[in-house]
Amino acid sequence: MDSQEVMTVVERIQSAITTVEEARGVPLSASCVVHRGELLEILDQARASFPMDLAHAQEIIAARESILEEARLTADQLIVHAREEVAQMVDRPRLLRLQEQNLEGSSMRLKRMLRSNAKRLRRISTLAWPHLKSF
Repeated sequence: MDSQEVMTVVERIQSAITTVEEARGVPLSASCVVHRGELLEILDQARASFPMDLAHAQEIIAARESILEEARLTADQLIVHAREEVAQMVDRPRLLRLQEQNLEGSSMRLKRMLRSNAKRLRRISTLAWPHLKSF
């Protein structure tokens, strides 16, 4: 159903109102004289159009609800994603500090190991040097 059909219902009701407003008044009363057949025809046409308009309105409402639900789900997903990103950004400096501490610890262990190996090699070379001189 297009907007012209919806407007037709509104226009028919407006036409009925205009017919009554423009009808010749009955003296000394609030009554008026209208052509019964003409007014009934306008009202029948409007009544016949209402079920189509109502069905169309229900379709629009259903589509609206579906769109709103989809938007809510998308918004919820975006919020969850944003919170995860914020948590990662907040944790990043802490993680970098931990990695730096791990590297410092590894570096210190490596230095100790190298010093120990160097001492061992010096001892071995000191002990082996007199025997190697004779060759």
